[in-house]
Order: sequence, then structure tokens, then C-alpha cells
Amino acid sequence: ALTIIPELCRQGIKIKAYDPEAMPEAARHFKDRMNMISLCSSMDESLSDSDCLLILTEWECFRNADLSHAAGLLRHRILFDFRNLHDKKSAAGAGLDYYGIGR
Repeated sequence: ALTIIPELCRQGIKIKAYDPEAMPEAARHFKDRMNMISLCSSMDESLSDSDCLLILTEWECFRNADLSHAAGLLRHRILFDFRNLHDKKSAAGAGLDYYGIGR
């Protein structure tokens, strides 16, 4: 996340970020990019009206996420999974285009 988010911001992409544990740290780390980043208080808030979902951490809430619910909140049903917490079949069953990029 610390590498990917700044690069996305440099590309002009606005970020809606949620992490169940690291929001204060994110606010400190990304303080110079807050014009491009909105820190959200819930996963639903971060997904609502977003173009896609990027999973960049391995928290249980992301591992056990209801992908169908997530798909319903997104503008474009795309999941970039940088941690490979999900698989293409389950994502497709939830209506998401899946890109497993992580380890």
C-alpha cells in the first residue's frame, strides 16, 4: 500500500482508503497527498461509488469480505487483489472481474 497508493496518486487517481487498524498511520504517512486520498471509516464507505476495489492488506475483513455485497457498491465491478485473498471463480460468482496480482 505504501508503494502503490503514492503511484496511483501521481497518476491522478483519487483514492478512497479503508484499513481497520491503520487509519491514523495512513493519515500521517499520506498527509502530503490528502487532496487525492479520502480516508473512510468503513469498507462500505470506501466502496460506495468507487470504480474498483484494490485489496492491499491481509486483514480478516478483506479475506472474509462479502464479494457480492462489494460488487453491488462499486461503479465498475473490478477487483485487483494484491494479496490473492480471493480467487477468480468466487469473484466471478459475485459478479466481479478479478485480477490476482499479489503473492
